[in-house]
Amino acid sequence: MGEQLDFNTYLFISPSKISIFVNKNFETPNIFFKELKIKNDLNKLNFEFIENFLHENIFKIEKLLNDFVKNIYLIIDSSNFLINQMSIKENNYGKQLTQNNLKHLLNMSKDQCIKTLEDNKIIHMIIDNYQIDKKNYPFFPDNISCENFSLDITFILLSNKIIKDLELILKRYQISIIKILNASYLLEFFKKNERDIFLM
Repeated sequence: MGEQLDFNTYLFISPSKISIFVNKNFETPNIFFKELKIKNDLNKLNFEFIENFLHENIFKIEKLLNDFVKNIYLIIDSSNFLINQMSIKENNYGKQLTQNNLKHLLNMSKDQCIKTLEDNKIIHMIIDNYQIDKKNYPFFPDNISCENFSLDITFILLSNKIIKDLELILKRYQISIIKILNASYLLEFFKKNERDIFLM
């Protein structure tokens, strides 16, 4: 195809709606937007609808762009996400806290989460609180020494089976998933009147 444009493609899927959005560097107007509302009494993701929607729209987008859609951001609104909250603690023996301490605890918590919920993939990992010698911090402090350091962490996970099913559908169009995002988590960052999740 022709000259490659710098564009991003987002696919939103939920039990009641599927939409696709293409934008060049977040400029306006949008390159492409299409939405399909679904009557879905089961409140589950409908993979047949997703496949049909992509079949109807991917080639239109590629023709419009004169380029292939190779990567996509996937935004999912579904009750299939699991929430796992965890606290993890480490002795620091009065030494100064470093980013390595933080990375070590995060890696330990991820390993523990995956081991516990092994058929799922971590989509988001959110640090809710840093506790240093029983004092809470909303952020990781600089230049502090302590005896004990702990994290309160929330993990948002999605079933590996759902991810594989979505990857298989997209693979038919030679599209890879850049990142999967939880729609409910994204909406927490914005005001109630800011409802365009793609622009968010």
